[in-house]
Amino acid sequence: MQQGAWSAYGHTGIITTPTELALWGDEYRDGEIVADDHAAGAVSDGDGSLYGAGIFLNGDGTLTHSGRWGGYLSNFRVSSDRETVMAVACNGRGADRGGLATALWGIWAPEPEAEPAG
Repeated sequence: MQQGAWSAYGHTGIITTPTELALWGDEYRDGEIVADDHAAGAVSDGDGSLYGAGIFLNGDGTLTHSGRWGGYLSNFRVSSDRETVMAVACNGRGADRGGLATALWGIWAPEPEAEPAG
């Protein structure tokens, strides 16, 4: 039996479905909402990535973010060429969302990319 995990990390400002999150990822390619300058003002997270406008900008050009709230876990990735977007959601507090996302990314990603921060 799993214990409840209703502690919030960050401001929990996005509550959505994986499908809607993947659609949001398209905004980084040709969006009308996300400007191409989303890296402006990003700050170093200490491991070579930048964080700004709610997204990690990794050294290899990929964009990533993960989240958790109430036992729900997510992982969001956008390829460096902005053509591949992936959103993974798990509903178990101990689920290996990172491992699952990495395995799927290995199938779908257009090029080999390093494990992202976040």
